[in-house]
Amino acid sequence: MTNSILFIIQLCYTSLVYLASTNTVAFQASGSTNRKFRSESFFRYDQNNHLSKLQAAIPTWQEIQEALPNVSVDPTATIIDAALPEHQNTPPPYSSDRPTLFRERHGWCPYSERVWLALEHKGILYDTIRIDNTGPGRKPKYFSGQTPQMRWPDGSIQGDSMDLVENLESPNSPSLYPSFQADCIDSSISQFMSIFPSGLRPSSRAAFLFSWNGEPLFKHDFEKTLKRTNELLEDNGSGPFFCGSDMTAADVAWAPFLERYAAQLPCFYESLNPKDPDLYPQLAQWYQAMETTIPAYRCRVMGDESSWRKGLMMAGYGNAGNVPSLIKNRMDKKEMDLGEEIRQSMDLGHSSQLDLDLWKEYSKNRPWLASTPAKEAASVIWKNKDYIVKDVQKFIKAPFNRTALPNGPALDIALRELVSLLLTAGTFQDMENISHNTVVIAAFLDERMCVPRDMGAPCAFTIKRIAKIFDFK
Repeated sequence: MTNSILFIIQLCYTSLVYLASTNTVAFQASGSTNRKFRSESFFRYDQNNHLSKLQAAIPTWQEIQEALPNVSVDPTATIIDAALPEHQNTPPPYSSDRPTLFRERHGWCPYSERVWLALEHKGILYDTIRIDNTGPGRKPKYFSGQTPQMRWPDGSIQGDSMDLVENLESPNSPSLYPSFQADCIDSSISQFMSIFPSGLRPSSRAAFLFSWNGEPLFKHDFEKTLKRTNELLEDNGSGPFFCGSDMTAADVAWAPFLERYAAQLPCFYESLNPKDPDLYPQLAQWYQAMETTIPAYRCRVMGDESSWRKGLMMAGYGNAGNVPSLIKNRMDKKEMDLGEEIRQSMDLGHSSQLDLDLWKEYSKNRPWLASTPAKEAASVIWKNKDYIVKDVQKFIKAPFNRTALPNGPALDIALRELVSLLLTAGTFQDMENISHNTVVIAAFLDERMCVPRDMGAPCAFTIKRIAKIFDFK
């Protein structure tokens, strides 16, 4: 049934391309020949019945749902956003057979990420209550203190990230505390606080970056931290992880912070790159191992560099989000370079073989997930389409909005076309007639998304590729 629906979607998309063929404008995709995309004026044919033809040419939401078998699978785990009004006053019915993780709402908190990574890596079924930790926040009445916290099945509450990670140890899941590495693990975890800078302003989005006056640390302070981290990895043995050839609790303790450093430090100072194999060979090897061999990390818990760069633009560490212009310029250049890299590849809808392989491993015991990152991205859009529409409409009404976002039937068409593209990625080659509105919506989602809050990095990247593939002239 699913294969036949996908075939219908492909046929519908072929019809869509035919409808568009008489109304195109040229654009230049960097590093390629001239191609075409449907112009904004294409959607102005609503007055003359053209929009209704396009509406009929794209698969309906019902057809899309039938092509996504995972959307009808009800995961037994519960995820609650406690910042929403309906979850502010009354606690949920807690499970008596699985833990409930209280973690920071957006996936920003590095200490929450430690516990989240351990749960995902071990394949433990757990419930989640997401807590708003920003400033005063909108914390529910049934929660107090900081994240992360765990409510265990017996009703007890526990905090401290690494205590929680250790208490997740079980003979039924991969161990993060193998006995033969106990000394190395304990030493590596304890050295984290002595190696990372001290006396800085706390921030979940920009940890260990800014002093209390809102100014970033000096370059040599960051270089000292990276050098000592590299030396610790070297002293511990052959690697690539902190304590040998497998990920342990030591890597869980360090990963969230090193992950943020890899994305954010290059925006602060030129030639400050934690992944530089010449300056920090062991550290570069560690990054490679974490990002290419740990499915739960890459597919769900790891943030992407774009999201961590956007985090620097937010308030929360003494400068109200007003980062120095030079840092902002570097951030913008990093994003532009990424877009250029994508355009050079002209790889619109495909995931890398690495992402496909890791996703296959990650999803095999999670039946509520789609079979590929692109299809999972399509599934997330399908499940949240009503919220996306409301978000678009909010931005359309905003006085600062300068983007010509589609609305009404044109928005519905753009969302359905985007989902159809994600569903059929890799099954047909002609991507030359993607509508302007669909690219705009892909760019809107790419800008609004927070990874890993909304979806895992491989899934988000399939949307980013569509958003970045075109160099509009």
